Amino acid sequence: MNFLAWLLSQNVRKPLISILNALEALTAGDMTVRVNSNTFIEFNQLSDHINTLASNLQNILRKLSATAGDLAEVSAEINQSWRSLGRV
Repeated sequence: MNFLAWLLSQNVRKPLISILNALEALTAGDMTVRVNSNTFIEFNQLSDHINTLASNLQNILRKLSATAGDLAEVSAEINQSWRSLGRV
C-alpha cells in the first residue's frame, strides 16, 4: 500500500511542479514558457489555461510594443513639423 501511495504522489507531484515552475516564470516576465501535457485531465486543463494565458499576454505585449513604436514615430514627426515651423 505504501508503494501505491508513493507512486500516486509522484504522478501528482511532477505535473504540479511543472505548473508551478511555469507560473513562476510567467510572473517573472517570461511569456515564452509553456506547460507540457500530462496524464491527469485536471492538470491538462490547468496547463491549457496557463498556456493560453501566456500566449495572450505575449500577444498583448507584442501589440503594446508595436503601438509604442508607432507613437514614437508620430511624436518624432510632430516634433519635426514644429521645428520646421520654427515653433520649438
